[in-house]
Amino acid sequence: MGTPASFRDSSAVMMVRGQGVDTQVYLVRRSDSLQFFGGYWALPGGVLDGGDGDLERDAQEAFRWCAARELFEETGVLLDDLDTGWSSEQRAQHRNGLLESPELEAWKVVRRGGGSLSSLAHLGLLRTPAFAPVRYSTHFYGLQFPADNEPEILPGELSHGEFLRPAEALLQWRRGERLIVPPVRTLLEFLADRVHAPTGWQDFLTHASDRLQSFLEEEIPPILNSPGVYMLPLKTPSIPPATTTNTYLVGQEDFYLVDPGTPCPDEQRAMIEFIHQRTCHGARLKGLLLTHHHEDHVGGVQCLTEAFDVPVLGHIETLSRLELQGIPVRNRERLPLGAAPDGSPDWCLEAIHTPGHTPGHLVFRDSRYRAILGGDLASTISTILIDPPEGHLATYLRSLQLIHNLKPGLFYPAHGPVARDSRQLMREYLLHRGEREEQLVAALRELPGSQPRALVPVVYADLPEAAYPMAGASLLAGLIKLEEEGRAQRVEDRWSLL
Repeated sequence: MGTPASFRDSSAVMMVRGQGVDTQVYLVRRSDSLQFFGGYWALPGGVLDGGDGDLERDAQEAFRWCAARELFEETGVLLDDLDTGWSSEQRAQHRNGLLESPELEAWKVVRRGGGSLSSLAHLGLLRTPAFAPVRYSTHFYGLQFPADNEPEILPGELSHGEFLRPAEALLQWRRGERLIVPPVRTLLEFLADRVHAPTGWQDFLTHASDRLQSFLEEEIPPILNSPGVYMLPLKTPSIPPATTTNTYLVGQEDFYLVDPGTPCPDEQRAMIEFIHQRTCHGARLKGLLLTHHHEDHVGGVQCLTEAFDVPVLGHIETLSRLELQGIPVRNRERLPLGAAPDGSPDWCLEAIHTPGHTPGHLVFRDSRYRAILGGDLASTISTILIDPPEGHLATYLRSLQLIHNLKPGLFYPAHGPVARDSRQLMREYLLHRGEREEQLVAALRELPGSQPRALVPVVYADLPEAAYPMAGASLLAGLIKLEEEGRAQRVEDRWSLL
């Protein structure tokens, strides 16, 4: 699954109250404006601060102090272990001060006063997979709601907070009413399976660490941003900064696998095992769906067809370029998935032809949650290369506008994390392409009769020289668009405005 050079160390706290089926978990809603999981419900927590302790001397102590501090900052809850003697007014004053200045002397006094922090039970460690540009190494802790506390969310990075039964939160998630950060959803599901027993919380504390540890030992974690869409970020020979391609399993009773891109044998084995876990519980793999024919989207096709004897489906252009005897998928064709995760009938994937990156590019929209499985229509970590003659910029822009007009929900890219707002992502891409066109027109006005390679450093002055070859392909796509619109002309290999 890949291990990066560094992570951002952090802690999070699963705070519960009640027992058995009445067990409730405190969830916080992250502000819509946040780039990382904005609008999602999560657990209180945050990044390790220098004042939390020395990782080399005692890492667990540092992460526990981080958890205690973040819990106090975000919810106002102070652990019973920390006998500060503060009145409610003093507690509010110190909390506000800590939010304004992390170096607040009052919290240093708390740190020097010690405290066993034994009420924080370590649940385990999870790391963000390699698809994300910013990755976290997060220690999760369980906590019985401390006495004499009342959580309070101050508007800022968080907008709301509430106690919910795990099953209730998961039901709202399945209905598409509440976005939940994927690792938190995993913990909620694990807890929901155990709260019916009298010792449910203790059983959860006993076994959570083993469950989380399995994800650190190369088992593919169940990454679901919306119900029924599993993300499998697997290593592929992609264009930097991407090092992975997101393969997706979509469906419950019947499911399809979208873009099996990895050529790596170990990743392929993990993917096959993940599918076997689904099929051994009665789910049926109906086929492999391809968004397009590029190498980093099809590297696992052969091994999966051999392992499961299922058909390959894609646009006729894609199948012909791969010389596959697959099943052509027509524009707006609907692929049945059975019942949706919330029980809604007639769930399906709709194929939408979105050429421009390649002539046969497809995206798939799910009918229940309106999520878009977008292939290389857009990325959340970089731009998309339009490389003539296969790529065609004007066509690509029309495809972006088409998806924007459909009023979709989440956007699942082939490269990068999921985008909460597909329409906003499409607008950003259209705006970026418009700005590049303005820069190109300005460069042609300044340097008439130039060859494309002379224009690249001017139009793409914000890029390192190593990126110029790919930038040159994009620039040529822009020149061709201007020529088609009657705004530019070329004489041999030299371009000028008309």
